[in-house]
Amino acid sequence: MDLLSQPVGSKDLEKVVIKPPRIKPKGVEKFHAFYHREAEIINFGLISVSEKVPDALRGIFPNVFLPSAMSYIILKLFAFRDRIQDEKKDYGRHHAYDIFASILDMDEDDWKTAARQSELQKDSQILKEAKMLAGQYFSAPDQLGIIRIRENVQFRSNRTIYDPVIPIFITDLKELFQV
Repeated sequence: MDLLSQPVGSKDLEKVVIKPPRIKPKGVEKFHAFYHREAEIINFGLISVSEKVPDALRGIFPNVFLPSAMSYIILKLFAFRDRIQDEKKDYGRHHAYDIFASILDMDEDDWKTAARQSELQKDSQILKEAKMLAGQYFSAPDQLGIIRIRENVQFRSNRTIYDPVIPIFITDLKELFQV
């Protein structure tokens, strides 16, 4: 499991140890998160999973959250961009598939949260870059993001189900990112 940390405010810097690209709470061993600029957007629509934290760790980690679907997709767009030429990281195929699966899995509440997030963060450089990435890689059937989705092992094993959904995915992604 990869954990991400959004940028830490100046008032909390004394509580953490940052050794790029990692960050961890001071005094905690064998645990870290990745510290990425793109994670600055993850604070919108967080989903609490604190009840899943084992009792022994609740004192250290009282608040644990998952990013909203929109934030997750934004993070995956950046991860895809960073891995698109990396053979060791399978050319970002799993990130492309995660974007595909996340869009397909969104329910009405996720869409409403995404619309609010898009409106409230419209001036964010991160959201602007994510929109550009969505348009560049995922807004047409012949773009590299769509090709990488189709090359993904999970997609190929369900090709007869997923192939007809690609045009819907493209339409939804374009709507979500106003591409």
